[in-house]
Amino acid sequence: MRNTWKGLVVGGITGAFVGMALDLLASTIEEARRGAEHARERVPEATDWMQGVTKRANRWIHESDVPDRVKEAGQRALDSDFATSANAAARKVVHLTRNKARSTLRHSA
Repeated sequence: MRNTWKGLVVGGITGAFVGMALDLLASTIEEARRGAEHARERVPEATDWMQGVTKRANRWIHESDVPDRVKEAGQRALDSDFATSANAAARKVVHLTRNKARSTLRHSA
């Protein structure tokens, strides 16, 4: 009789774990079903939104003159003081690098 009680306890614990696992699985399936239902309800709305965004983007691209705007922005950058100062700084770096390289070569010879 002592082993019967052990079997009942082990069986009860095992049954409880199996029951909890089945409940968890059932609730997960129910949540997935609700999520899918919600997504199906929202698909037409999302599709309309995406079509609207696409149409506006397409209209914006066709109405704007992108190549000319890029050329204008490039020309403004070239004409700016920044471009001039960047060019001067680059020339100075090249000059100093050449001088340093020459002096290093003279001292190593």
